Amino acid sequence: MPGISIGGLKNPPNALTLGPLVQTPSKPGGFYFLTTRHGIGKKGTPVFQPGKFDDSCATVTKYSSLSIDDDGYLIDYAFCRIYNNHRVPQTDRNKIYGTEIIVSSFKTSVDNDLNRKIDVKKVGRSTFFTEGELKYKWVYVTSAAFDPPKSGYALRVVGKSGPFGAPGDSGAPVFDRDNRLLGILHGG
Repeated sequence: MPGISIGGLKNPPNALTLGPLVQTPSKPGGFYFLTTRHGIGKKGTPVFQPGKFDDSCATVTKYSSLSIDDDGYLIDYAFCRIYNNHRVPQTDRNKIYGTEIIVSSFKTSVDNDLNRKIDVKKVGRSTFFTEGELKYKWVYVTSAAFDPPKSGYALRVVGKSGPFGAPGDSGAPVFDRDNRLLGILHGG
């Protein structure tokens, strides 16, 4: 259920947000969820929900470390295979926690139109449901997640009534008014 709290084995302990559930044709019957790699760990790292004293619920299977790619875009994701498919709801698999919203599809491109803005929403473990506005253009940002900070391209969301996210919201699904997934939140 996207929007709930998950964590890895990092020290100090951490928490972030479960992203959307996905399936891949190459692994029939297997379910994965998407979140940020900086909060989870490397391939093979167990993922816990609700805490590290419980059995793990998934394992990181594919990821990209927090980085700036060759084209200058900020990259940070992890796909995690869910161990027990009985944990996955039979219907409404991408129903966002605490809402009636179901992520219905994925938006696969950005028009890069500086004048176009769209309303977006997300549910994170720290700030829960927030609304914001996204300029449909890649912008150059500096991320303090690097030491020292680095700059790269990202999509920036501005909250409508306060911050769009906070620490712990990383990995939260960001979607438009048609409930299409646009991406996951990085750095609440």
